[in-house]
Formats: sequence, C-alpha cells, structure tokens
Amino acid sequence: MRFRLLFLLLITILVLQLPSNAFAAGTSNTATSSKVNNQPAAFSAVWEATDPGLGHTTGRQKGAVWHAEQAVDKEGFLNYGPYIQHLGEAEYSITWSLMMEQLIAASDTDVLLIEVVDHHTGRVLALKKIKASDFKQAGKFQDFSLSFNTTYAANHSLEFRSYWYGQGSVQLEKLVLVKVADVTSKRSWSAPSLPSRTGTNEGNVRTARVNKDVSNTYLSYGPYVNDMALGLWNISWKFKLDKPVNSTNAVVKIDVYDSATNTVLGERVITAREFYYAGATQSFDLKIAHANVSHSLEFRVFWYGEYDVSFEQVTAAKLAAAPYNKRWEATDLAHSTGRAKQTNWSANTFEDEPGYLSFGPYENKLPRGTYLAQWKLLIDNNTANNEEVVRLEVYDYDAGEIIQSKVITRGQFAEANKYQKFDIKFDFDRPSHRLELRTYWMDKAYIDLDWITLNAIGLDVDHGKLQLPTKTASFYDAANRLQAILFTDGSYQFFKYDQKGNLTEQGYVKS
Repeated sequence: MRFRLLFLLLITILVLQLPSNAFAAGTSNTATSSKVNNQPAAFSAVWEATDPGLGHTTGRQKGAVWHAEQAVDKEGFLNYGPYIQHLGEAEYSITWSLMMEQLIAASDTDVLLIEVVDHHTGRVLALKKIKASDFKQAGKFQDFSLSFNTTYAANHSLEFRSYWYGQGSVQLEKLVLVKVADVTSKRSWSAPSLPSRTGTNEGNVRTARVNKDVSNTYLSYGPYVNDMALGLWNISWKFKLDKPVNSTNAVVKIDVYDSATNTVLGERVITAREFYYAGATQSFDLKIAHANVSHSLEFRVFWYGEYDVSFEQVTAAKLAAAPYNKRWEATDLAHSTGRAKQTNWSANTFEDEPGYLSFGPYENKLPRGTYLAQWKLLIDNNTANNEEVVRLEVYDYDAGEIIQSKVITRGQFAEANKYQKFDIKFDFDRPSHRLELRTYWMDKAYIDLDWITLNAIGLDVDHGKLQLPTKTASFYDAANRLQAILFTDGSYQFFKYDQKGNLTEQGYVKS
C-alpha cells in the first residue's frame, strides 16, 4: 500500500509537469491524446494493447499483447490512456480483453483494478476490482466491462486504466469502447439543496461523520420531481470517501423511490471497497424505466453510519438507447457450398455437398446485451418428409464455441417456394469477440438464403438494462406490474394501481 501511495504521488507530479495529452512512463510508450468529434449513434472504437495511444508503467510487449509477469514485474498500470475526448453526453461501455496465464489457488486475491477516470477533473466515473476467481480459464482471453456516463465529462479527456497488483501473470489484448445510449436531457440537484435527516452542509457537499451525525437514516431524500418524461433514465450520485478501506461493509444505499405508490424502482448498496481513491469524487449509477409521468420521484441516500462520507450531487439523465440493426445479403457472406442467385445464395441436392450455405460476418464491437438474429429462407418442397434441412448457428469465432443453434426441419416451412423467417434470440457479453451467424446446409432439400439480420433488443449496463423497443416497449415496476406501454410514435398507454395492487385507472396519451 505504501508503494501504491508513493507511486500515485509520483504520477500526479508527472501529470502536473507534462501536457494534458502526454504521460511519461519509463521505458513504455508515451500515451497520446485521442480526439473524436460528434460521435454517431453507433460509435465504437478499439485500441490494441500495443497502440501508441495507451501507456504502461509495468510489463512489456509480447507479440500483439501487453504482458506482466508475477515475480518479474512490479505492480503498476498494465495500461492507461488513451485520453479520448469529445465523446458527447452518452452512456458507454468499455471492455478490457484480459488473460491470466495460470489460475491462482487463492481465488479471493485481487488481480486487477479497471477504472474510467476523467483526466480533466480526476473524478472516477466507474471502477471494478477483478479477482482471481473472476478468471474462468487459464490461458484464454476474457472480457471485463464497465458502464459509464459522460453527462458531465462530454468534452473532457478520459482514461480507461487497468492497474495490476503483481499477483498472477496477465496479458492485455485490447480495449473496446461502445456507445450504448445518448443522453437527450438532464437535470441535477446539489446535495445541500435536498432535504436531509443527518449530516451537515459543507460548501457544495453534504457530509455525514461517524460519532457525530445520526446514523441509519437518510443523508438526503427528495426532490419529489413529478415531470420527468416517460422512458429510460440514468440516475447518478457523486460521493467522496476520505479514507477508503478494503471492506464489504456498506457505506450508503442509493435508491429511486416512487412516493405516490410507495415503490422502490431501483436500489444499490455501495460498499467501502467500491471507493478506491482517498478524497476523489466517484459516480455511482442506477438505471430505471420511468413509467408514471405524474408520480413524484425521490433519489435517496441512506447512510449506515460506519464511514465518513460526502455527497455532492445527483443527476437524472434521459437515455435514448443507441439502435443496433444490421442486415447482410446472402452474397455479402462467406460460403462453403452452393452458388449465387442474384443477391441470394442457394444449394441443391444434385450439385452441392453438405456445408455452410453462409458463414461470417465476424461482427465485433457488439454492446453487451440481448440480440435477435433472423434468417430469411426458402424451400422448394415442404411436405416430402420432415427431415432436418438446415442448422442455424450463432457462433463466437474467437472463443470457438456455438452460443446457440436451431435445427430447421422441412415441415417447419409453412409453404413451399415462399420465403419464411426463422430467428434465434441470444445473449452476448463479449464485445471484443467476433460473431458469426452461420447457415449449415444438410443436403436434404433445395434451400435459398435471402438475407440475415441482427438486432439488439436489450443492452446490458452495470446496475440495469436498456430495453430497445421494436414496435412498443413495456415498463414494469418492482412488483412486476405493467406501468406503461410506449409506442413508436411517442404516445403511450398508462396503468395505475392502488396500495393493494388493484388496477384503478388506465389511459392513453398522444405524443
């Protein structure tokens, strides 16, 4: 720990002496600033471990990866940088592709700390410790992700850092950044402006101190906002802990409370070990689906009284999930059997051998979430028998495994010589991996492939999930009661309940 503090002090001194887009790091690369302006809805970026935009204070290059070896290298940053700017106000996911060369018997050992840091303010936007037990297999790259919101860092320089504790030999392959949602509007409340049952206002923060202030009560509640638009929201609280400790004891609990129905829409307990830097402001987020536009909402902070803590601000940001919809014509894909038919690809039992009517497209940088893959296929005869004719596969090329598959029989085609859609719904949480949507032809019938599509129907973020509507989106409360149905034209249907859960009112509101 003493080494860690001295090291951070040295880094701070270096930062003050260098330009904001440079960072000297011994014999490692010099990290340079990355600038991307006006990010589109589907923005993504990749940095290979040896990219000059990333710096390192430990380890060395080993082929295309960055390698740190236990008992040889000192603990330090496996990577820092890339100081990317102008990300706009949005929700992002950043993923590190990491490998542990040999698993550690002590599964509770801290191996790495991954974090998102606003280089302009020093504020930590997100962080997570990775333990030895989080690595499922030795010698295989695995994705570790963090969600973060740039509402108050839209034009700031950001770092995506991984700090290695010197335990276990590790490799870094790449970093993958993906936009998950845009922020369309936001509102903020300073901690001193909110009602409270404990703590003291100190400048622009409200502080609760052990053995001084009343514990096990609300450091803040309110603001009883009743005009938030229907939809998806990120609620973000800013806290600071003077003396972080490596403990799982609770510091505060944050929640979103619907005072009209006495319902908690979302909550999260924040432990001491989630604060890593002494005196640094950190953001902690919750995602909610707001379905009752006239209800009063509170963004509460419950203090347990075990640690001194300062609360600065809470922000509500309206999210518009970034759509992910792609389509590949059959001729856009690779094939091991069959032939082109305009933009289609077909195979018949007289000329072709069994094989892949299509494979690829090796799609990567996919946000974590739930997807729907769809194939448009035609068969010439749907009644001769009910043999298996094709197998549809969702395949992780980098992991070498089938995520999900579906066998289609002749009888599953409703009509002959008419295109029909077949789909597979699946979860995917490996942004650094390449995805294939494959069509294996079994040489049992004439099959024609028109196209394949891939659509995101729900994107995963830390402490929540963003549902992407197709025709409509439905919102439920914590008791799983339908609250509202949102239609694509912006109109919505709402439902209200009494304290016993009985439906008392419903209506329709035009956009």
